[in-house]
Amino acid sequence: GRRWTQTFSGGIVGAPPLVKALRAVFSNDTTMIPVGGIAPDALAGFWKAGATAFGLGSALYRSGMTLADVRNNATTFVRSMGSLPQR
Repeated sequence: GRRWTQTFSGGIVGAPPLVKALRAVFSNDTTMIPVGGIAPDALAGFWKAGATAFGLGSALYRSGMTLADVRNNATTFVRSMGSLPQR
């Protein structure tokens, strides 16, 4: 069976329900990784739907950002992830 699956694009409307629907048909040990448009304020919805990891991209780093920008974005993601309930 499949060990992990990546769902793209995480930033579209209805993406957490897609993760939830996929979770229903894949085994519980399948890692679900939404990517594309993942933002800190969206993590909780994906987590509740069954995501087990997140692919971060331009919400973390875009060309031209300073180190301080990236550090601030990373800190925001870490705080958001830290507020997720443990499984």
